[in-house]
Amino acid sequence: ALAEKLISNKKTDDNGDTMNWLLVKSLQYRRDDPHALFYRYDYEDQFKRVSLRGRGKPVSFEDIPKQAYKKMLPISKSKKADLLKLCKSLVIPKEVHAWYESLPTSDTAKHLTPEPAEGDSENDMPAG
Repeated sequence: ALAEKLISNKKTDDNGDTMNWLLVKSLQYRRDDPHALFYRYDYEDQFKRVSLRGRGKPVSFEDIPKQAYKKMLPISKSKKADLLKLCKSLVIPKEVHAWYESLPTSDTAKHLTPEPAEGDSENDMPAG
């Protein structure tokens, strides 16, 4: 819901200059101007303002979306076992082990291995 309000293929900034989102190096949000985002192409440039408008009315980051889930979604038991193995080998830092240990599991949750990215071979994928 928030994305529908905030994201509207912006092509121009408030000065009417054409924007190229792929070239943006820095974004800034200012509390004193909650209905705008500021961007620049170079770290030495001045920020340019872009009004955040959704469906004709101003919106701000204070427009908080509804919570999607009432509790954490469970993961498969095998996925949790893999994560706990990474905790034990300290690939995952100790300070977050308790969170991983608290993850709920379900017999019906699916353990999906990601497909290889375009250009990757099966050998580039982690075992899972």
